[in-house]
Amino acid sequence: MAGGTCVHVPLRPPSSSISFSPSSSTSWHLDWGELSAAFSPRTRLLLLNTPQNPTGKVFTREELQKISSLVQAHPRALVLSDEVYENITFDEHQHTRLATLPGMWERTLTLSSAGKTFSVTGWKIGWLIGPERLIGGVMCCNQWVQFSVATPLQAAVAEMLTIAKEPYEGFPSYYAWLKEEYSRKR
Repeated sequence: MAGGTCVHVPLRPPSSSISFSPSSSTSWHLDWGELSAAFSPRTRLLLLNTPQNPTGKVFTREELQKISSLVQAHPRALVLSDEVYENITFDEHQHTRLATLPGMWERTLTLSSAGKTFSVTGWKIGWLIGPERLIGGVMCCNQWVQFSVATPLQAAVAEMLTIAKEPYEGFPSYYAWLKEEYSRKR
């Protein structure tokens, strides 16, 4: 829509033969030289996905700090951080929101989703968190692409967000239950 040119920097698999063991997700990695070379004075946006699907990769705080340094070295670069799987991590991996790192709030838009958070993918409800100056531009575009979100479903998600971290029928929290359920399915 903005006329940009995509420069893809893929995650690299743990080895030449991809392992499907639960611990293999930690071995997926970025080639830091390749990521650095993808940046230029013309870079405007980095799309980041953590935790990732289908690899299960959860970028560590150290990896996010490297990414943050690269972004901050390019004054006009912003980040759209897709964190829709923030509540679905395995093997004691901890999700860190990129926008919480020093200097990143003012240049990061964080995307999340009721579909992944509450297992209601058909509702097509998500949200964007970020500084007002960045959210404004998104709102201008978003008003022309909204097509399937029913008002009662939006109200339900707002209610779910307010009670999601409270105990629910013997579960320590919804998120703990969700992790347990996804681990069982895995």
